[in-house]
Amino acid sequence: MTFTHLSATFTQVPDPQFSGTPLLIALGILLLITVAGIAAALISWMPRAEKAGIGQKKAPETDASFKQRVHEVEQAWDARRISKQDAFRELAAIARQFASQRLDQDVTTHTLAELNGNANGIQLLRTTIEALYPPEFAYEATHARSAEVTVIEACGWVNALIERWDA
Repeated sequence: MTFTHLSATFTQVPDPQFSGTPLLIALGILLLITVAGIAAALISWMPRAEKAGIGQKKAPETDASFKQRVHEVEQAWDARRISKQDAFRELAAIARQFASQRLDQDVTTHTLAELNGNANGIQLLRTTIEALYPPEFAYEATHARSAEVTVIEACGWVNALIERWDA
């Protein structure tokens, strides 16, 4: 059998079976997904405004509300809902937040060396934080003063800071 008669009928080149259009559409979609993923990752890593305190101005707390917070730490300690170390940590945070509000400057992460100045409030804060450091961080078995200090005594120190700030 010869097929010569068929070859004469097919003189044109057939249309290609492969078209680049679906591939280009798929690459475009993949590119959009990649860009959206990168944007989402960058946005999620940026600090949030409410976390950083940007754009938020809280009403100042009163001395009474700070003293109430100290009292709540004392109650939590008495009820054994928090450890001694946690109580000292919370008291130090209250003292720093109080001072930050009064100074209109964030001192919540300042070291003792950074808490310097001649103002009465700064000296009171420095003395209070310095007294809270050993019980907050020291190991009681090796640091006698840390073991001696009670949470009730430390609550008194923070209350004294609040009461004597403007004195």
